[in-house]
Amino acid sequence: MKKWIFYIAGTLFMMSFFLISSCRDHVPPGEKEDANDLAEDFNKVEMSQVLINNANISYGNIEQKALSDVVMAKGKLILPPENQASVSSPIPGIVKSIVVKRGNSVRKGDILCMISHPRLIEIQHDYLVSKSRYAFLKNDFERQSELYKENVNSQKKLQETEASFLEARSDFQSNKAALEMLNIDPDEIENGAIAKELPIYSPISGHIDDVITTIGSYVELSDNLFNIVNNDKLFVELSVFEKDIMKVKKGQKVTFNIPNMGDQNFESKITSITRSVREDSRVVRVIASFENTTAELFPGMFVAGAIHTGEKLVDALPEAAIMIEGVQENYIFYTLDTSVDPVVFHRLKVSTGFIEKEYVAIEVDEPLPEGALVVTGGSYYIRAEMLKGME
Repeated sequence: MKKWIFYIAGTLFMMSFFLISSCRDHVPPGEKEDANDLAEDFNKVEMSQVLINNANISYGNIEQKALSDVVMAKGKLILPPENQASVSSPIPGIVKSIVVKRGNSVRKGDILCMISHPRLIEIQHDYLVSKSRYAFLKNDFERQSELYKENVNSQKKLQETEASFLEARSDFQSNKAALEMLNIDPDEIENGAIAKELPIYSPISGHIDDVITTIGSYVELSDNLFNIVNNDKLFVELSVFEKDIMKVKKGQKVTFNIPNMGDQNFESKITSITRSVREDSRVVRVIASFENTTAELFPGMFVAGAIHTGEKLVDALPEAAIMIEGVQENYIFYTLDTSVDPVVFHRLKVSTGFIEKEYVAIEVDEPLPEGALVVTGGSYYIRAEMLKGME
């Protein structure tokens, strides 16, 4: 009897379990339709004609535009070699005075400092001695040449005089070249103006980036005294990944911006592409030149660039038509009828591509209905109305 009681109780328990599970899994058709309707309501919003007029909402269609494909790259602003200079002294000596400070603007040929050393006096003295000797031996050689023509002296005497003359001429020319390298005018020395200090001139126009020496310092030929930079001509150095480098060519346009300068964009053109891949990062360096139009740009600034590698025909919409919601969540609004009141707007996800001339390349997640008009202006107001409806 007990066995029969347990058997009947177990059977009743199992029947109850399957009945409850069946009830949980079963959703009436009406409830499923309500869920679909809720999702559809989330992607549409109604607006009255009054609100539409006040928001200046405009309409358009997806257009075919010839836009440039782009390769995105990051990099920095750099100076060309000719726009930066490290200044040193052509002779060793003591710094007697410094006439510039860090940040000063200088022009090519401006004096930066004065150097003094006894060797400076010796160089000028050697020049005067060699000039005098050269002049004397030149006259002697000319005189011996005339005597030789008249058979007054021997050929040997003429040759000895010529050898001395050529040696003196070589010494004179060498000493003169040494003065010119020091930017000392030989004519002033011949007039008795012996320079006791050597001026160090700026080799380029620009700004003093660094003053490395001090008054009283003894400097050698290899010592750097000043660093000068000229920011009037900057270049963009971009790092392009190895997989993209085959798309990049000389002459292509590069648009870039500098994060700490807001939305201001600059345009440049590729002038050179290095022929090696960096082992550590697998990137190739690309150099682009541009006209520096602002004094706020400095070497070393970080840039985000887009290399325009070639035009192709794509589906595009104005930038104002694209709404962004989260990371890479882009969508547009469209309507099927603008004459009714209220007007129903639908939301549609899109994938975006490159941007050029205020147009964005797009791909829609699903085809637009026939006759649909895309909102190209005032989308933010429609979005605001949609958010109100979710509250």
